[in-house]
Amino acid sequence: MRFYFTQPGDLPDDEGVEFADQESALQEAARTALLLARDQKNITEELTLTVSSDEGPIGCATVRVSVRLAT
Repeated sequence: MRFYFTQPGDLPDDEGVEFADQESALQEAARTALLLARDQKNITEELTLTVSSDEGPIGCATVRVSVRLAT
C-alpha cells in the first residue's frame, strides 16, 4: 500500500512510499520526523508529519522538544 508524508504548509507528496500497512507507515513517519527535527535550525519548534494513503489521512507523527532552565 502506498503512503504519503507531508508537513503542514508543504505541497502534497505525489510520489509516496510503499509500506505493508498503516502501522509501518506511522512508525516510519515517527523516525523521519525525529531526523527532520534534529536538523531544524530551531530545535524547540514542533515538527509534524501527516501520513495519508490514497484513501485520505490516517494519522500523524509529531516531535516536540522542550528546554527549561533549572531554578
